[in-house]
Amino acid sequence: MTGGQMAAGPDREDIAAIARGGRTNLFGFFLRLAARIPFLFIAGRAAEYGPAALGRFASALVVIELTAMICTLGEKRGLAQRLSESDDHPANVVADGALVALIASTVFAGLFWLFPALLFPGGEFTEIDRLMVLAIPPLALTEIWLAGLAYRFNIAATVRARAVVEPWTLSIMAGAMIWLAPESGLSLAYIISIFAAALAALIPFLRDYGLPKGWRPELGRMGKLTLRSLPIATADAIEWGTRRVDILILGFFAPPVAVGVYYVAQQVASLPQKLKTSFEPILGPVITRNLKEGNLPAIANQVCQVGFWIIAAQAGIALALGIPGEGVMGLIGPDFVGGTGALAFLLAAEVVAATAVVSEAALVYMARVRNCSSRWRRSHCRLPLR
Repeated sequence: MTGGQMAAGPDREDIAAIARGGRTNLFGFFLRLAARIPFLFIAGRAAEYGPAALGRFASALVVIELTAMICTLGEKRGLAQRLSESDDHPANVVADGALVALIASTVFAGLFWLFPALLFPGGEFTEIDRLMVLAIPPLALTEIWLAGLAYRFNIAATVRARAVVEPWTLSIMAGAMIWLAPESGLSLAYIISIFAAALAALIPFLRDYGLPKGWRPELGRMGKLTLRSLPIATADAIEWGTRRVDILILGFFAPPVAVGVYYVAQQVASLPQKLKTSFEPILGPVITRNLKEGNLPAIANQVCQVGFWIIAAQAGIALALGIPGEGVMGLIGPDFVGGTGALAFLLAAEVVAATAVVSEAALVYMARVRNCSSRWRRSHCRLPLR
């Protein structure tokens, strides 16, 4: 067997592993879709909620989720590299990142509790709405636990937590809160769903990794971890923030009703983007292993193949949602039909952005503070039409 054939074997196995993980997570994508639609339907059509309540909820949600993303310090993707390079007990490696995330998220939660105007720029909120800050720590920790499980190719845990437990809890509790606490029902439903998802992630994590052994928090080690993770954390924050900054801006300059309508359009348009996240948990561990072995052509082949799959699927979904756009928005409620134009624009943007987002999956490990050169792209990133 030649050297090229020997290299091709592991590469084919990696592509197969990515495809299997992608299929599993893609199934979760449809489960999440099936659960998200009832939530939007309830929030849009229930007399106790409506576009205004949904807009206030969306403004706070964007800040909370972006903050939680920052507090993970890039561990959603950087954890795979740390686990592949470290000789320590795997649970100890995860515990370092989890402790840093817990401290950072607790600090931010306290800040938002003291200054709720940062979450609710319109100034309309209740004391129960302020409790949404409690979701920041478990949201950050859930990302780290699921990243650790993905490193061991346990994608089913992500599907259960993110596609079953969290969205269905959100939809069910949003319906129940119509009678229990209508003024703050969406906020309470969100808090409960985040804690339920955290529990759904923690149980399989402890089953796979166990508790840390001989682990002690050290400020020096955690400081090095923070500095090393900043580039990936910044990349995550920029990627996620650019997809949600429009809602944040609307929250400051537009009434809650407009924010609510736009939020629904963005939720529908973000469905194709979930395809990228379907491959991301399994792609990271494969990239880090090949990077450790110095197998750059294999990484390029894997990234380009996944990019081709995602672009083809996203284009089809964008057409399926965009052509009957008025009907799709009308399902949520007649007040939301005015967001059809925004829906079409956002769907097109998701397809255009697909290649850059997939390529970054490798760059965050190979070039933390600079873009990949055009020479490398020409040499290694030729799209295989398979």
